[in-house]
Amino acid sequence: MTAATATPTSAQQDLPSQIIAQLTAQMPEPWLEHQKVCQQRFSEQDWKQVRHIAAENLDDPLCKAYSYMCSIPKMPPTLAVLLSEAARAIADAHRDAAIVRLNRINGELLKAA
Repeated sequence: MTAATATPTSAQQDLPSQIIAQLTAQMPEPWLEHQKVCQQRFSEQDWKQVRHIAAENLDDPLCKAYSYMCSIPKMPPTLAVLLSEAARAIADAHRDAAIVRLNRINGELLKAA
């Protein structure tokens, strides 16, 4: 059997799910309704809807990360790009989540002052 006709091993077939599990474990919890819907559609592997939600929320890094991860199961030649862009979007989502939390805290502190 040549490399061109070799069938993927179970470890190779499981690699996309391992990658996705590692990335999703690093994501913050959704804090907006459309993010919750995006997360649900992603867990249902409804890639088309995930991409639509991301396209309708261009400034949302959490949806962007889910959108990038939709292509990982195909293990495309651009996998490294998908991983790096998803990771950047996850980092941006953490920043946005922190800002939302801090805005809330600041508002509560100012009310008490």
